[in-house]
Amino acid sequence: MPEIFQNEKFATRFGFKLIDDFSYLIMMSDGIYDPKFVVEANLPNIAKWQEFLADLQGQNEDKATVELSTTNPDIEAQLSRWMDFWSSGNHDDRTLAIVF
Repeated sequence: MPEIFQNEKFATRFGFKLIDDFSYLIMMSDGIYDPKFVVEANLPNIAKWQEFLADLQGQNEDKATVELSTTNPDIEAQLSRWMDFWSSGNHDDRTLAIVF
């Protein structure tokens, strides 16, 4: 859709904030946030993000754990296993990117 890039309001669709330190930058498709956050309205809820991080740390039905460490040689396999969870009614493609 060319109007996406040729619009007077294009610059208002993006923003950024510089911060000194952060724990994670997480981007995910609805194949992840629908089953993990239930509704999009939960995305700003810090308690849901804490649950999500606990889920990554193994507090899930499959006990799948992802060790978010730059020295973890198994992170790719761990993320792949973690994203293979079953959720009735949620069959979307799953995409997850985490910067830490």
